[in-house]
Amino acid sequence: MGKKVTLADVAARAGCSPTMVSYVLRNGESGKSAPATRKRIYAAVKELGYRVDYAARALRYGDSRMIGVLLPRIGGYVYELLTALDKSIHQAGYMPLCSFFDTGPDFRKSCAEAMEKMLSMNVAAIISSTRGIVAPTATPVIIWGNKMEDRDCVYPDKAGYGQEVIERVWNLGHRKIGMTGLLDDVRYVPMVEFLQKQNAFSSEFMFKSPGVQERGSAVLEYFMALPEMPSVIICHSDELAMGVIRAAHLKGIDVPEKLSVVGFDNLRAGAMMLPSLATYDQNFELMAQKLTEVTLNRIKNPELSFQQLAIPVEFIPGESLSIYSS
Repeated sequence: MGKKVTLADVAARAGCSPTMVSYVLRNGESGKSAPATRKRIYAAVKELGYRVDYAARALRYGDSRMIGVLLPRIGGYVYELLTALDKSIHQAGYMPLCSFFDTGPDFRKSCAEAMEKMLSMNVAAIISSTRGIVAPTATPVIIWGNKMEDRDCVYPDKAGYGQEVIERVWNLGHRKIGMTGLLDDVRYVPMVEFLQKQNAFSSEFMFKSPGVQERGSAVLEYFMALPEMPSVIICHSDELAMGVIRAAHLKGIDVPEKLSVVGFDNLRAGAMMLPSLATYDQNFELMAQKLTEVTLNRIKNPELSFQQLAIPVEFIPGESLSIYSS
């Protein structure tokens, strides 16, 4: 068995002090070290095979140098955010500790249990999408996805999206506009208000549904059973939108000739569909960067006022949305 590589070994190879090596490995790209110094240190770490001793680091700094990430156990957009967060947290000199909770009827219990296990690992902070069910804890909890007045949070500008998407489909000539998803979400407020001002709102054109692909068939069947189908369906997520498009294909309904579909998330799979999915980009890379920044700000400045950042969303053209023609 070879000799264990130490911080001093890395420092000697990189031509700097052990203190500088420790600083760079602790703070990563977010630190104030010179790029050339970081490059030499990272090269020495790779050449010597140095590994950070997180147990020793936890004793030295009073925390595990880990940031917990607690998200629902579903695919799609969660995967996109998680991969971006993994990169961003590592660059900040921390390790992500990921856990997931079920999204069924017992999701509150599943979430609470996952959070307790994460807290027992002495994480420095937790990034979570749990909204109002976060239990009181001294460990900072940063919310992703929704605005909360009493928490640090980073979220897509859903209200801005709601206004943009309803105006977009209206300007394309659509008047029978279906909406499906978690209808208590803030994104639906500007949609409803816009249609009410146009005297075009009908509650029957709103169908509550989880944003998962498996519900696409149920969504389409609901709208098909109405006296008149909508000409466009605005879906809560790309996964739900892709499920609707698949169900339409199976029913012989041409998309977008007979039915336009719009998603939300900009998942890679949406661009591969036939037709390609028109959607909105949450910008997961920027979201992850801002989540990491807000989390580090809270760790380093516990008395800081609550930080609330809205990330703009951007329309991504796709073949599933077209001008309405009767």
